[in-house]
Amino acid sequence: MKRLILVLFVLLMTGFSASQGQAQNAGKFCEGIKTTANLVGCLNTYYEKKKLELAVAFDEILLSLSDDDADLFKETQQKWVSYRDTECEWEAHSEEKESLKRVKELYCLVRLSEKRQEILHLSRSDIESQNVYQGITPRWENVLNDSYGDIYWKANSRIKGDFNCDGQEENFILGIKNDTSNRKAGFFVVGLIENPSIGQPSARIFDVPLTRKSDETNSEERACNDIAQIVLQQSLTEDTCEPSRVVVVTESCGEFALIYGQDGFDFLPIDVNRSDEGKMN
Repeated sequence: MKRLILVLFVLLMTGFSASQGQAQNAGKFCEGIKTTANLVGCLNTYYEKKKLELAVAFDEILLSLSDDDADLFKETQQKWVSYRDTECEWEAHSEEKESLKRVKELYCLVRLSEKRQEILHLSRSDIESQNVYQGITPRWENVLNDSYGDIYWKANSRIKGDFNCDGQEENFILGIKNDTSNRKAGFFVVGLIENPSIGQPSARIFDVPLTRKSDETNSEERACNDIAQIVLQQSLTEDTCEPSRVVVVTESCGEFALIYGQDGFDFLPIDVNRSDEGKMN
């Protein structure tokens, strides 16, 4: 069975805003606490909540592993539990009062449990996510900025995937470049970065036309620098991969598509025959 997947991004020339909810932490959970006894009770409740979340994460990973890997994972988790308990006992030892010992121990247990859950999630992620966690700029981004440093890249417009079904991941991103012939406005470009798992990525750009004729009978040209949407169109089958295409929708000039064919990637008006139009990069 074939399904058509559409991933939609709404873009404006001035950029866009996004609001993200903040995850609850111990500070928010225990807000308003006034006594040590209440703090101990609150932290203990929060810690039990974190232990449950960690157990769920552990079970989810365990179900995805082979028998040998599952045994190793269980052993690793048992060693971590031993480390957690020993570390937090040591941290609490510096306090003289028993109530404060428990507070410090609970702070330690919460901190290490949250960190462990984060690490379990990260261990299943790809190298790029590992880079982000370590604060390392991804290779593809370094190559793009090195090759096209004069372009402002709209990070939130990025789409990634295996667009040409070659088993390697590509990155698609929208950028704005200053138009040296027109000081009043810039123009959009489409960045395509082929990103092999090893080796150096390669980047190139396709220009979104500055203007386009209204129709075949009208020579009047319209500006195309009013991009409204980016749409990923991907056909998925159960057993095979089919090439995807990224569609750039402008309000004035219609749609353009980054399409993969026998000769590589083309960026074409969507209503023009590909073989007649030729490449636009």
